[in-house]
Amino acid sequence: MQTKLVLQTQLAAFTALALISGTALAHDSRSHAADSSDDYRGAGGPFLGCGLRGADGVPTWQMFIGGSGYVRLLNGRLRLGGGGQASLTSTKNRGRTGSLRWGGLDAGLVFLKAGSWEFPLTLTLGGGRSSLEQKSGDAENGWETLERKSRGQGIVRVAVGAERRMTRTLKLALSIGWQGGFGRGGMENGFEASLQTVFLIPSAKDSDAGP
Repeated sequence: MQTKLVLQTQLAAFTALALISGTALAHDSRSHAADSSDDYRGAGGPFLGCGLRGADGVPTWQMFIGGSGYVRLLNGRLRLGGGGQASLTSTKNRGRTGSLRWGGLDAGLVFLKAGSWEFPLTLTLGGGRSSLEQKSGDAENGWETLERKSRGQGIVRVAVGAERRMTRTLKLALSIGWQGGFGRGGMENGFEASLQTVFLIPSAKDSDAGP
């Protein structure tokens, strides 16, 4: 029951983010969708996602929130930046829930540009902490214990994205990635997907030109 509820919550959150972003941008997207993808020097913003992650052989579906940003080099083909994320909710597996908090540095390569679309491949190296929690006791009679196992580890993540320019200073980005932990114990291999609202920083030339 809890697994179904968390998955429904994740789906509802993704749908709400997409609808809110789409409604806010609908009136402006037609006139700006075809804008050049080379007129900004950097970008960043918040994202919402979900993924299947494991620790100690106990995989759980987790919903997470985070943010990332980057600067553009080599005419926008290369991106350098960083970001971080933290789990919001988790399904239960063997009576335990999971969580992950981590951050890292990103290096991205835009391997394809097509009009208002960009498709980046990103490698992230960082570190964080994964946790497993299990409650026991009798909550109805007023006593309950919480057992938590937590480990720090390095993390590597590879992701491919599809980004759609919506306005002069805004685009939406969908990212699908694989991530794994290295070090003693900690997180095992998993995958994730996220939807991000990306705010663009105009290039110096574009800024000087004014509105």
